[in-house]
Amino acid sequence: MESYHVLATHPQALAYLGDANSQYDIWGDHVSRQLNTQAVASPHLGEVSQQVIADAMLMDLGHAGEGNMLKVPDGMTARQVIAKGVQDSIGPALGTDLSHLSISETLDTIEYFLFPNFHPWANITVPLVYRFRPNGNDPDSSIMDILILRPCPKDGPRPEPAPLHILRDDEMFSDAPELGGLGPVFDQDTSNLERLQIGLKAARKPGITLGNYQEARVRHIHQTLDKYLVG
Repeated sequence: MESYHVLATHPQALAYLGDANSQYDIWGDHVSRQLNTQAVASPHLGEVSQQVIADAMLMDLGHAGEGNMLKVPDGMTARQVIAKGVQDSIGPALGTDLSHLSISETLDTIEYFLFPNFHPWANITVPLVYRFRPNGNDPDSSIMDILILRPCPKDGPRPEPAPLHILRDDEMFSDAPELGGLGPVFDQDTSNLERLQIGLKAARKPGITLGNYQEARVRHIHQTLDKYLVG
């Protein structure tokens, strides 16, 4: 819902992720969006060279290694170089031409939220969907579905759905090999949820304080939910 948590939750991404300068948009009661730039340094870091940005992004995404690092030529940006590299490598792997995509469509994480529980987001490299469902009648937990999509081949049969992998309570996202390098990132996202929930219940305030802009989408979902609860 917001990218400002990257500073504390995903510090390894600060060198290549524009967190504090993300854009948030809201339409009506049921739709909102986040635009988050990739291959640019966080404003929290100040000046960072284009080569350092490229190296950090490839390293964190698991693409670093002999022959995999990209050189950022003088006069070019990490965004330009990495976007071209993604189009040239991911396109053939998916059996499609990606050269018509803009840099933003190729790299940036563009996340929509459709009330009450549907989050399609990310980009062509990792087209993700989050879906949250009730866990029976338990108000303190929910079921989080993570789906990774792929384009269907132009020729040939549609692939069979991937097997469902249900994590036990004692397992982490990094225990799911299907998630690859995303598993540890999701573990970072959920590492403090129990403490947050306990803190919210223990607070004496009648509500929580949200950032005016960075957490506008969080406020939006609760305002819409309140409308439905009031009827």
